[in-house]
Amino acid sequence: MLFASLLIGGVVKRRDREWHPRLIICGMAAIMGPSFGRLLPAPLLMYSMLTAVFIGMIAFPVAGIVRDKRRYGKVHPAWWLGLASILLLQLATETLGRGPIAASIYEHVVIGTPGARVPPLIYQSPPFPTS
Repeated sequence: MLFASLLIGGVVKRRDREWHPRLIICGMAAIMGPSFGRLLPAPLLMYSMLTAVFIGMIAFPVAGIVRDKRRYGKVHPAWWLGLASILLLQLATETLGRGPIAASIYEHVVIGTPGARVPPLIYQSPPFPTS
């Protein structure tokens, strides 16, 4: 929904050469989570995977902020809007994804499957030998 919102905002502002590309880039960054999730070595990042994906996502608006600051001496508000949106997305993901609502959804989805024996919100041990 965040991607769609930023994309629609970019389309609405398509004639504005300042807002349009910045909103489109922020929208693209908002949808890059699954891409980074597949590219990053999940077994090595096991418990910090969400944070690693988040860093990859905000790299795009942060690069735009740095570019604007160096080139124009100020940062365009579209970057702040996009960055704040992605930060709120991360906060919602971390809060809702680890809360009782997510656990309840998990329990309803896995009823009658082998996954029902795995408790929600409990991470499995890493696949590495521990010593």
